[in-house]
Amino acid sequence: MALFGKKKRDKDTILFQKKEERMIGPNLSFSAKESYNLLRTNIMLSLPNNGKCKVIGVTSADAGEGKSTTAINLAYSLSQNDKKVLLIEGDMRKPTIATRLGLRQKPGLSNMLAGLSDPAACFRNSNISQSMTVLTSGDTPPNPSELLSSDEMVKMIEACKDSVDYIILDLPPLNVVPDALVVSNIVDGMIFVVRSDFARKAAVTEALRQLEFAKVKILGFVLTNTNISSKSYSRYGGKYGKYYKYGSHYYSTPNAEED
Repeated sequence: MALFGKKKRDKDTILFQKKEERMIGPNLSFSAKESYNLLRTNIMLSLPNNGKCKVIGVTSADAGEGKSTTAINLAYSLSQNDKKVLLIEGDMRKPTIATRLGLRQKPGLSNMLAGLSDPAACFRNSNISQSMTVLTSGDTPPNPSELLSSDEMVKMIEACKDSVDYIILDLPPLNVVPDALVVSNIVDGMIFVVRSDFARKAAVTEALRQLEFAKVKILGFVLTNTNISSKSYSRYGGKYGKYYKYGSHYYSTPNAEED
């Protein structure tokens, strides 16, 4: 039974990830765009810009929960509101953002922090918004945590703050590696992604314990892969389909095209 359960879980994850690959920026359905805009508004209210750049981390308890999709679309939505945004692919062990946006993987973050590449060669346009810049992960280093916690990382973030309004950090899952925690000193808040019918209570509890220990401000929780219908959008064609829901301080975002 345990083996069967694991096989089904792995199959569901593959299907979930294939659906998410299509859900990027301009490809989002109308209701998805509107809901990401709601997320954007709540983020802006939770972290008033006041003329200063804000750094937002996106993580989850385990892999395959939708954090990269959330990071990309949050960055895209902010850029559509006349904000200059830098999306950093901070998951250097298992990066996906460069591939999904059709960008060169390297040189990138790891190469720049190690002093192996000129920063000018590492930053590139997102291909989905002129106001959205992407710093891809670069070559897979043997020491991602050390690079993320380095003085060079702090200096790079501080330098980037002068030219953008928001920095979105796509980070590895908390229960897999400690990378998301080592940047706690440079983020203004963290969005925590939880996939419905996948995340285990014990895993989420442990991840939240780690964030609390590191004194990280949690901006909200993202519940992905949930079916929810909304009367508020009935005039635009009815139900949502697959859904993101942001909770505690909740914002909601669909996760797939409308049915």
